[in-house]
Formats: sequence, structure tokens, C-alpha cells
Amino acid sequence: PFQTSEEKSRNKNNRLYKTGDMVRMLSDGNIEYIGRKDFQIKIMGHRIEFGEIENKLINYPEINLAIVTVSEESGNKHLIAYYMSNRKLEEQKIKDYLTKQLPHHMIPQVFVYIQKLPLTKNGKLDRKALPKPEFIDKNSYIAPKSKQEQLVCEAFKKILNLEKIGLDHDFFSLGGNSIQAIKLVSILQENFAIKIADIFELRTPRKIAHGSIFRKGFLQQKLEQVKLAYKQKQDIDVPIKKKVLSNLNYLKSVEKLRVNVSLMKPISGVLLTGSTGFLGSNILNQLLELTNYKIYLSIRSISQADAIERINKRYRFYFDKDLNKVINTRIFIFNADIEQDYLGLSQIDYQNLTAKVDSIIHAAALVKHYGEYDKFYSANVKATINLLEFAKLTKLKDFHYISTTGVLTYLSILNDTISSCTEDDLPIPTEILNNVYAQTKLLGEHQVTKYQYSGLNCNIYRVGNLAFMLKKYRTQENIEDNAFYNWLKCLFTMKRATNEIINKVEISQTDLTAQAIVKIFDKKSLSNQTYHVFNPHLYDMEGVLKNNGLEITSVDTFIDCVAQYAKDYRHYDSIVRFLLYQGWLDSWEKRDMTPIEILQNKTEYVLRKLGFVWPSITEEVIDGYFKAAKLNI
Repeated sequence: PFQTSEEKSRNKNNRLYKTGDMVRMLSDGNIEYIGRKDFQIKIMGHRIEFGEIENKLINYPEINLAIVTVSEESGNKHLIAYYMSNRKLEEQKIKDYLTKQLPHHMIPQVFVYIQKLPLTKNGKLDRKALPKPEFIDKNSYIAPKSKQEQLVCEAFKKILNLEKIGLDHDFFSLGGNSIQAIKLVSILQENFAIKIADIFELRTPRKIAHGSIFRKGFLQQKLEQVKLAYKQKQDIDVPIKKKVLSNLNYLKSVEKLRVNVSLMKPISGVLLTGSTGFLGSNILNQLLELTNYKIYLSIRSISQADAIERINKRYRFYFDKDLNKVINTRIFIFNADIEQDYLGLSQIDYQNLTAKVDSIIHAAALVKHYGEYDKFYSANVKATINLLEFAKLTKLKDFHYISTTGVLTYLSILNDTISSCTEDDLPIPTEILNNVYAQTKLLGEHQVTKYQYSGLNCNIYRVGNLAFMLKKYRTQENIEDNAFYNWLKCLFTMKRATNEIINKVEISQTDLTAQAIVKIFDKKSLSNQTYHVFNPHLYDMEGVLKNNGLEITSVDTFIDCVAQYAKDYRHYDSIVRFLLYQGWLDSWEKRDMTPIEILQNKTEYVLRKLGFVWPSITEEVIDGYFKAAKLNI
């Protein structure tokens, strides 16, 4: 009776019952069935509806029926997909298909082919009778022999909670994910000089054991190098005279700048990529508010209705309203995959689109600190090349590439004589960069520059730390993927910070960054330039962190605290995200700790001409962000 009463809803005319069925209202008024509310689970902080995955699977060619469930026998939660088909299908092809439709955490680890469904006496699906999935192919087991091989296999077992690991078993095929990869590295670094990127590249115990240097206490050694680098920084600072001389010519050129920002480009249609991302959503909003252009959104999705629902859901999250009133009048949505030839469109649709678009804003990117290089290259470089080729067709289109100041941050690793960078500096791509995101974004910049030399009008916008929106301090929806949030979360976890890393923090509001880009992109006199679009008012966080209960310590004490927390693999995810953000996992043997000064005088001059001025960051603003991000509770 208690459950029944809970499932009733009051209505002034009738009694309503909550059936537990999950549906969503589409923009055309139809209702799409997702699945049962009771068939959901939480994995790695994400609430997952089995029905959403099942709906995608049913649309895969040759799959007639799909059931998704979860296995917890090994101690970890793994998604299992059972499917009925006329034959057993290639698992990797199904995974590749789902990867284009669903976020990573919703991709099943194992796919099981079944010929019939187990049913109860009442004719309902008997989920408990579904065949037990096999994570490991027994025929592929090869026992480890050397000490190094045994250490790696034991680490695999501990993280994946499996009884048997062979030399050639793939970590990710066994159900491992990026979070578990971080935990795996925390164990392996006790005996190996290994980084997170190595797990994504090497993947098996055999390759890890033979492809990594056997070195005890690798992470501790790294942190000792960081300590030494900070000590050397205190002893030898970059001379002020050197900075002044290196910047003098640049500052003189900015003083001579004269631009007429009143002349507009003849634009009617704008293609925007990445519109479901944090910055992309804000660029879309600014295009709607500041221009009258038609906006074409490329969204990778399973159907037109699904694409509309995705963008509406994201837009509602950030702006408390949907886009239904402007869809098919100002906004035109099409299913596309910009990593594919012809953007994943038919040749006819591709040609039609080339005639409608005058300008492209490429804001889509794979934004993480670690992962498989091939995936980052495809998302951040190949997609850029595909769009640049698109820009050449029918009529030349302006191309606007959203990059990151991170491509400059790593210059200190390569050249300790560099003290500053301007908008005109373009670093040389190098494999020394351990941050695969920054590396591939830099490669993207080089592609843009190459096409620019061939006659295409191209701008590059290097954006900064996109922490939150000024409006209501809105944070990124998938906040766990925000690097600045993870950096702060680590400080709050340790309850400590040091002035060496918190006294000059760059914080850019995402909505203001988008506004600055949109103000620049359609002006005739502002073409073929690189802009540094970030808030120049650096913020000293000591006061606000103290007020939130954090202790401010010396850099040595702080690094010792980091080392202590890193020994506990429960905290290792948070610690590694912090280390990646700081760049402390890079090469330190010859590193100059003096931070590179990223100059933006040219960009500031242009923005002032456009009536845009960055506001100063205040403690009230930071406290508002802390509350919105739930950091101080």
C-alpha cells in the first residue's frame, strides 16, 4: 500500500498513476519511449537508462532485439548488451556505431549474441536467466613469466577485479575505462616509469611490461623534480630586461594598429560545430542574440528528432529555454559526422550545404587530458581538415578555428629561453607534449595556417580557462570533464594550496568568451589573424581559498601532501587530473619554472574597438562559482 500511494499523483479531476515508464517529448509533439525507470543504474557517477542504449542497439542493422543489463560479479559495474540477430555480429563494429550515438560511459563492455530470450512462466523476460558474460576468452590466456609481466598482470587483476589476466589481454576490452586507467597507473608507477597515455597506447600486460622502464617510485621522483624546479625558480628568475626587450617590437606594432570595425562581411549562413559543448552552446546563444544570420548546426546523432532533442536539452540547461521557436526558421539542424568524408552527409546534401554557408565556426573538439592519440587526431585534426576542404567548395567560406592557450603553455618544456608569446607566435608541433589535447589542437592550428596561405580567410581563437558562465555562475553540464573544476576539487580534497600555483589564476567566463568571438568573426578588417580570447585580469585565490577552509602552505609541504594522497589509489584520479592540469607530469630535468606570459595586447585593442571589456574577477564571483559547482560543501 505504501508503494502504491507513492506511485499516485494528484489531479483535480482524476487519479493519475506513475507507471515507471521513461519517455521524452519531442519537438514535433510525439512522445518517444525510452524504457523503464526501474531499469537504470549509476556507474562512475552517471545515471544510465538501459532503455536508451537498447533503443540505439535496435536501430543497428541486423539487430532485431536488444537487452542491456549490468554485471557486478567482479566487484565493478559493467554494462552488458544481449542482442538477437540472424548471426553473431562483429563486436567492434557495434561499439564503433554506439560511440557515435552515446557518451563513453554508456557503451557496453561486452556484447552477447543470443538466439532466444529466457522467459518466466508468465511470459516476461527473465533477466536473471540471461547467459553469464565472459570477459576473458579462456583460449587466449598466456601466463606471465618475468617479474615485470607478473607485476602488470597483478595490477590489472586488482583494478578490474578479475581472477585471471593473460599477457595479451587488452585492458579496455576487459571493461577498463579511463578512470580505472588512472588507478592502474597509480599502482604501476610504484615500479615503472609510465604515464596515463602509455596505458591507452600499450593496453596489454605484455606491451606495458616490455614498453616501460622498470623504475621504482617513478611518481615520487617526478614530484621531487618539481620541488627542485620551484627552488631554482626562486634562485634565478627571468630578468625583467629580457622580457621588456622581447616584447618591445610587439607592443610597438600594437600601438600602430588602426582598424575599422564597422565594415561587415556579407554573411547569410553560418555553420557552427560543437553546439552541444560548453563554449559551442554559448557561441550559438551569442549568434542568436547579436546577429540575424541563419545558423546551421552539425550534430552527430541517430536521427533528426534525436539531434533536436540533444541541442534543446543542452540549451535548456544553460539558458533555461529551448530552441523550438527558431528551429527551421533561423536554426537548421542536420545529422553529420565531421570526422568522416563529406562530413558524413550524402553528396547531394553536402553540395547543398556548401551553397548555404558563408562562414564556419569550428568549436567542436575532443577535450580531455588523456586518451588514445588516434581518437584525438580524428576529432581535432582530421575533422578540421574536412571542414577546411568544405570551406573551399562552391564559394570560399571564412573559417574560424577555436583553439586553446594550452598550445603555448607547453613551450617552456621545449625552450627555457622563451618568456612570452604573442598572437603571432605559432609553436612547432612536437611529440614532447604529453597533453594529447593540446598537441592535436596545435596540429589543427598548423592545418588552418596552411589553408590560410593558400587563400582561405582563416582566424584562430586561443581561448583560456573556460571555468563558468557569468550568468548565474552556470557550470559545464558534464562538470567532471572540466579541467579547472578538477584542479580545484583536488585542492578542496587535500584542504591545502600553495601560493606558487594560486596567486595568478586566469579565469574566463564562457559566455563572455563566446561574445568576444562572435563580435570579431564577421568584421572585414579582422580576418586572417590569431586572437587570444581570455580574461587578462589574473586572480589571486589565496583569500577566497582561506575563507573556504584551505590551508596555504609552502610549495615543498604542498608537494609532499600531493605525494601522500597519490599513494592512495582512491584519490589518484583526482591527483592525476590536478597534475595534468599543472603540467607536473611532463619532463622536468631541464625545465624553467617561470611561466610563459601569453600576451594579448592586440586582441584587447580589437575588443575595445568593438565595445567589449573583460570584467575583473572578484571574491563574490568566485564564491558564486564554488557554490554552483558544489565545491565548498
